[in-house]
Amino acid sequence: MVEFNLLKPNDYYTQLKDLSDPWYTCQVTSGCSFLLANNVKVNTQGWRLPDVINDICEGSIGKTWAKKVGYNGSPREIHIILQYAINLLAGRKVDDFNTGFPFEELVFDLAHGRSSIVAGSFFSDGHVVHLGGLVTTQDNISQAVEPSQIDMSAIQYYIVNDPIGDWHTFRKDGSGKRYDLTTSGYGVKFTPSELNTLLSSANSDQKLAHRFIG
Repeated sequence: MVEFNLLKPNDYYTQLKDLSDPWYTCQVTSGCSFLLANNVKVNTQGWRLPDVINDICEGSIGKTWAKKVGYNGSPREIHIILQYAINLLAGRKVDDFNTGFPFEELVFDLAHGRSSIVAGSFFSDGHVVHLGGLVTTQDNISQAVEPSQIDMSAIQYYIVNDPIGDWHTFRKDGSGKRYDLTTSGYGVKFTPSELNTLLSSANSDQKLAHRFIG
């Protein structure tokens, strides 16, 4: 049995402590996990990394691009703007964003120490999380030299670092649907069927993702 999470416990950030719109900053906080899990060193001069990513996304380039494509929401919600901010902070291209990555390739990346950002229907209006690890009975998974050598049927759980909490506590109460905000979103385990149902393009192997290519 192989189990790992590429994000260290001390590197986990909750979006609930973000300076700006903490309920809506899952993108930039997952971007923070993406950089840290992939060992990209960033000098934030003492500021919280999610807030720095958000500040770049909300800058003039992000606002100009949002206006150009007719998007009225926050620029951080545009994935190519999030990609831009991550690559700018890294000082090189480490984030390859696409709406159609084969999920098997994302798992192959995990087996070789590269994590991803993925998006899905965790909420009715969507949510972004960090795909950081897995649990598998394929003991030689790290020896795979191509995605086809990953035994997808051997995967027991995917490990997700959710910036807002544990999805399994999702409930409906008087305030509407929400997570139990007293829970941690670090290292949450999802069965393959759970995660596939939640991720964008649930009925397809093609997934929206930010892959680490640094």
